[in-house]
Amino acid sequence: MKKVVLAFDSFKGCISAREACEACAQGVCEAWQDAVIVQIPLSDGGEGQVECVRRMLPTRSVTVEVHGPLMDRVEAEYAISADGKTAYMEMAAASGLTLVPQEQRNPMTATTYGVGEMIADAVKRGCQTIVMGIGGSATCDGGRGMIEALGDCRCLDMDCRVIVACDVNNPLFGKNGAAYVFAPAKGCHARAGGAA
Repeated sequence: MKKVVLAFDSFKGCISAREACEACAQGVCEAWQDAVIVQIPLSDGGEGQVECVRRMLPTRSVTVEVHGPLMDRVEAEYAISADGKTAYMEMAAASGLTLVPQEQRNPMTATTYGVGEMIADAVKRGCQTIVMGIGGSATCDGGRGMIEALGDCRCLDMDCRVIVACDVNNPLFGKNGAAYVFAPAKGCHARAGGAA
């Protein structure tokens, strides 16, 4: 008997971490019918983080309508811990690259406004800690939209701790900066002739 552990992250814009694990499990079962398969969907802080948290911790799901990266209305989902004190979020739910059609991708105009609206919603529900996965966004606004939304919601004086979840260590500017490294994948190269 073979034991196989399948631990996949999502394939951005294609399949979720759960779908990747399930597809691989199907292939393993065809090759080894007696295999014992353990599926562990993962997230690096991008899309799928909330789903992963919900599979491992007792939480309840919350859906809130917010402004998307192009300021259209989108429904964003996040999770709240059983004690109601911690919210688990992913920036991609409100400001994600997958929410923007390829021909409209432009990190110079996309916003994190909806992320601020998600945070405000969690604070109003009594959350004191926000765990925010920051991967998979359509924007390089440095959180400006998020701060604007928190100001508009009158939440700037909130008593809340934010923990950032990510798998990279890039500053905002410079050759290793987030804008330089990640803007091309968000559509900047098509408009600026290179990285931001």
